Amino acid sequence: MKDKLRKLIRVVIILVGLGILVYPSLSAYLIQQNASRSIASYDDTVSKTEAARLDALLKDAQEYNKLLASSVGNNKPPVDANGNPLSLDSYENILNLKGDGMMGYITIPKLNLTSRILHGTEESVLQVAIGHLKNTSLPVGGNTTHAILSGHRGLPTAELFTDLDKLIIGDVFYIKVLNTTLCYTVDQILTVLPNETEELALQKDKDYVTLLTCTPYGINSHRLLVRGVRTPFDDTQEIPVYQTVNIESFWEKLPAQYRHMFIGFTVIVVFLVVYLIVVIVRKILKKRRYRNNGQDDESPPQTE
Repeated sequence: MKDKLRKLIRVVIILVGLGILVYPSLSAYLIQQNASRSIASYDDTVSKTEAARLDALLKDAQEYNKLLASSVGNNKPPVDANGNPLSLDSYENILNLKGDGMMGYITIPKLNLTSRILHGTEESVLQVAIGHLKNTSLPVGGNTTHAILSGHRGLPTAELFTDLDKLIIGDVFYIKVLNTTLCYTVDQILTVLPNETEELALQKDKDYVTLLTCTPYGINSHRLLVRGVRTPFDDTQEIPVYQTVNIESFWEKLPAQYRHMFIGFTVIVVFLVVYLIVVIVRKILKKRRYRNNGQDDESPPQTE
């Protein structure tokens, strides 16, 4: 009975260990699948929405950006057409086509990354998507706009901005909002302290989007700011696939979530091989003892 209990405990420990190892990869896969479905659903909803409503949603966002720009320097909150301060509720409703908080999505070809853009930068948002920093321009473009998009690095459950530091000046990224695709070319990369926010400010007649994440990786004492300036793009064309030239190995080509899956799978295989070897060795030793003793170790002793 004790031997069976020990075996059960060993099996439970192994299963718990495997579960801990597999969870990050499985979670990353499920989050990625959910994001892919959300993006496909978003595009489908946009295609089925009347042009008049899409134009109205875009106009609301553009007016919001104009109000933000007009409030620069006077320390007054943005107000609506009636002079009432724009509230959190009004922000959450702008560009919220499906009522799920998704205002669009970002594609960074060099990083092989496409991710949803959600309202706000609460932890619940940043665990699964890219967040839009409230009180910055909405990512619909236009003169004197500067949208800030924030994402985590190094999450075991999602890739997000993990590889943002691989971008260099001249790389491009795309933002799809409603039925419009905007193109931005990286023109500035800075590392700043968390309280140094000057580079996030609006600049007159400029159309910027800054991608923000923590750095150095795993330490997070500073902020990495990758700024893109609006560049012409024919949104009737497909987004081009970026051909990487500085990748040295198959491992580096793998997106972060697949690296987690590969590591988890490898560890599982190693565990199983070791366990199989232990079982085989125990059986061999047991047979040897049986031959040496002339009887099964578990058989009762012979009495005269």
